[in-house]
Amino acid sequence: MSEPTRLIASRIVDNMPAGDLKRMCETSLCMAPDIVQCVKTFHNLYGMPILRPSEAQEDFSHITKERLAMRFRLIEEEYRELCEAMDVRVDFQYSYMDEEGEWTPADDLEDAIVNTDNRNLPEVADACEDLKYVITGFEFEMGIDPHAVLAEVQASNLTKMGEDGKPIRREDGKILKGPFYVQANPEAALRMMGMRMGPAPKLSTKS
Repeated sequence: MSEPTRLIASRIVDNMPAGDLKRMCETSLCMAPDIVQCVKTFHNLYGMPILRPSEAQEDFSHITKERLAMRFRLIEEEYRELCEAMDVRVDFQYSYMDEEGEWTPADDLEDAIVNTDNRNLPEVADACEDLKYVITGFEFEMGIDPHAVLAEVQASNLTKMGEDGKPIRREDGKILKGPFYVQANPEAALRMMGMRMGPAPKLSTKS
């Protein structure tokens, strides 16, 4: 069985120059990482934006529509992966509300975002937290240790740098995997936490 990616990433972080960023990486690789700290470390490491609440605008004018569409697309991509892992196929159809208040079919997600302007930042914030809450509840009920898997995913994310030590970005701004990227090994992390893999044990028919 291959070793958890967290151990590989720890060796990479050990070779980083001393400083605040190294300390952030070390903290996010602990056995009980905090999701907020992990994402903040990722953004700092790869030069991604972190806005203060005072810098945001309720109408989302602080972010381009293309960047907003990219963020939505990442959520869609991960939901598709979840469905595929459950042998479920999902097809998305998007519409947007036009200036007359009518729903108009969109070619895709980006088309829907670009053609709308009305946003509700407090409701978006509430929905984002509800998503995290529901997903964590799903993990608990499935017997998935969120801390163990998060440490593994974070470790993998810290190995995405390019050969020059700089981030590799897709055209829409998404961080891409570099030549030293190490795939997360959630199975190894879950086994370390005691999860049994393989066929379910046969139930006894004896009374």
